[in-house]
Amino acid sequence: QSEPVACECNVTTKARRRVTLVGGGHTALEQPWRGGRRTGRGTCAWAVTVLVRSVFLPEGWPHTVSPDYLAYQQWDTVQALCSTLSGLLSTRAILAGYGVGNAEATAIAATMNWIIRDMSGMMARILFAWLQGSALDRNPKTWRLVADVLNDLATFVLLASEVCSPACFLALTCLGSVLRALVGVAGGCTRAALTMHQARADNMADVSAKDASQETAVNLVGLAFGVFLVKSVGESAARTWVAFVVLTVGHIVANYLAVCAVVMDTFNDQRAAIFFTHLVETDKVLTPEEVAARESIIGYCGTPHAQARIQLRLAVSLHDITAGKSQECAELEKLSRYYKNEHYMLDFVGSNNGTLGVALRSSAGPEDILKAIAHAAAVHNCDGSRLRGWASVVRAHELVDERWAATLRQAREAGWRLDRLQVALGDWRVESTKFDNHTE
Repeated sequence: QSEPVACECNVTTKARRRVTLVGGGHTALEQPWRGGRRTGRGTCAWAVTVLVRSVFLPEGWPHTVSPDYLAYQQWDTVQALCSTLSGLLSTRAILAGYGVGNAEATAIAATMNWIIRDMSGMMARILFAWLQGSALDRNPKTWRLVADVLNDLATFVLLASEVCSPACFLALTCLGSVLRALVGVAGGCTRAALTMHQARADNMADVSAKDASQETAVNLVGLAFGVFLVKSVGESAARTWVAFVVLTVGHIVANYLAVCAVVMDTFNDQRAAIFFTHLVETDKVLTPEEVAARESIIGYCGTPHAQARIQLRLAVSLHDITAGKSQECAELEKLSRYYKNEHYMLDFVGSNNGTLGVALRSSAGPEDILKAIAHAAAVHNCDGSRLRGWASVVRAHELVDERWAATLRQAREAGWRLDRLQVALGDWRVESTKFDNHTE
């Protein structure tokens, strides 16, 4: 009689099986089962399920990806399908504008228009990456949504080029190319940031590759449906615009639901402000899910305490903090001596009691920056009391420093990753001052 000695589970197929002892020290494997019911490997439905999972989902799913992976990918699939179908409508408009079906059109004219259009997009791509590159890391959810709204706007412009005067065709196609270039930069970079969030087993390449496979499959399905869509709308401008409006609404709604499904477990400016403001006011640590529920995706300006009376600037120059005060050298000495055991210095900027500045030492790490943000939130809380100016800064530091170790421990237990931050930082770092012995 066989005796079970172990039970194991296949993380990909979800099949479970027992390892049994059959005598003489030998073991054998029982047939797999699911949910207490034995299943055969040879069934067609089971084989298809296993194949689809292995082709389109990362190896080891769901254990090797973030918990929000499936919810995001489902809505991302819907938006990709709408985008593909909408793109086919604009492709038809572009081809018509270039002279397809027009006996008077020449290949040279079409080629020149194509070159000018592509050059416009390339220049826009370089300029946008220069101006907004770092913001894409800090707010991938917002920029992911912005990218898809720009994509719909580009489709609208290209569709309009078909009904506008031929003299406007080149200008409209160049504008559409510029918008598509912005979509390429913002969409690609935010996709990389979200992939980094989703990959939980050092498997970014696998997650990215499977995402590309999913997108390719959706595009194939979209092209198949697109054949019927293009034939259905025909040459009717009214049908084309109705189809565009329906697909655009579906595209934007699916995108919004997709980014809302993402629960980031690293701090950016907004999440850190929400977390620490709530902490100093209630002494309660929020989980990533709770912060995600409070997070604003539309209309976020990108700075901590955006709606508060006290603003915060990180990694400013010491001169920015002390300039305008009566005794600048004395102010610098006060900061250096008070913060001798910290890797940052925080005070009100100049004589402005509405803006806090943080000067970071060269040795400051993510936890030190988080402590500075918590300190700023505590100053804002103290600002509602009778304390003002430097007195509120000192009192807030005492409160934060007293329970900082416990705060870090509770944050990790709540699910936050503290080894990486996406916050807006200035360019200055303090290497040393004449009033302390701290050097890098």
